[in-house]
Amino acid sequence: MQVVVINYEAFATPGRKLPSGRRSKATGRFKTRKTLLDWASLGGGKRNDRNVAMVLDESHKIKSPSGKAATMVVSMQGYFGWRVILTGTPVTKAKKIADLYMQWKFLNPARLRELGINTHAEMQDMTGKWIEKNGYPQFVGTKQFGLDKVRHAIFEDSYAVKRADCFDLPPRDNIREYVTLKGESARVYDEMAEEMVARLENGEITEASIALVLALRLSQITGGTTKTTNDNTVRVGREKLDALKPHLEDALEREEKVVVAAKFKADMDAIVSMAGKLGLKVWQIRGGIKREETDEAIREFRRHDDAGVMVVQPQAASLGIDLSSASKMIWLSLTNSYVDFTQCCDRIALSRTSTTFVYLLAEGTVDELLMQTLENDHDMAQLIITDPRKLLRTA
Repeated sequence: MQVVVINYEAFATPGRKLPSGRRSKATGRFKTRKTLLDWASLGGGKRNDRNVAMVLDESHKIKSPSGKAATMVVSMQGYFGWRVILTGTPVTKAKKIADLYMQWKFLNPARLRELGINTHAEMQDMTGKWIEKNGYPQFVGTKQFGLDKVRHAIFEDSYAVKRADCFDLPPRDNIREYVTLKGESARVYDEMAEEMVARLENGEITEASIALVLALRLSQITGGTTKTTNDNTVRVGREKLDALKPHLEDALEREEKVVVAAKFKADMDAIVSMAGKLGLKVWQIRGGIKREETDEAIREFRRHDDAGVMVVQPQAASLGIDLSSASKMIWLSLTNSYVDFTQCCDRIALSRTSTTFVYLLAEGTVDELLMQTLENDHDMAQLIITDPRKLLRTA
């Protein structure tokens, strides 16, 4: 038995640029594809080899029909007689049922043909009601008949295993800890929420042009920083950092390890600085750090037998790592991705003791709205567009 492990990025990396301006098919993702098929003795065109299996872990990574990795992986499905997909989040929202299309096309395209589905758009149309608005399709509800057909067909090719059936998981406590914005951070937040622009004490300007950028800016401000039009990151408050400090001091006193999640680099830098000053051992998992460094940080964190802090960026720490030697995770700034949020939380799910999740939320701000969207499967942008006053602290 032989096993080859390949990440999705290998199927998305373009070949080197040729003098003609085109991309080489002798390098990059096409080379990866050829190497894999040659290894499996399939390069000669033999298809549906029953001796070779292809397994996609976290298969939602190929959900986009326009993604280069997705199209490349799906193009190979006919060569493998055994195909398996694994994911805890095949679909995250009712309007995203069509995310199943590419995953299903890899697993068993015949089932899609039985349903009369030949394209991603057809699956969208079968399961949802859509209208054109401002030049973009907008989801307005599900088509129950189509949804039922898809649901019945799914169980012809798959089965679901609940986490509770797999693991004897410890109890989980979710704690919302509210902080109040004051002074400069409160003023800047209010101005940004009302006018989409705010002037800082140092004279610089911070602004947002669209709803999603507005939510991003407001979320940054609740963490104590904001980015200006001069591309500078400026600190406007420390309310959440002050709320975090007692948790880190408690970890130090109890000689325990804790994971702190934060979306923004400025937040992570501030957490690392605070933990270091308190005398805590600190590790990081974030974008821009080499995989070798991340792996070593994880190994050290797991081996460490004293108080310590792992500071993680949700997107970078959402898959394939084990931080279960800690039983407490504190969210300083939330991500707006349901998948990244749940996967990041799962990093400590297998702790041997009860797990605690603390969410530091600026009271009456975008933080509460973001928490609501993560818990209730709402669309953040849609909530803001339909009722922008939800972002106001006085709402």
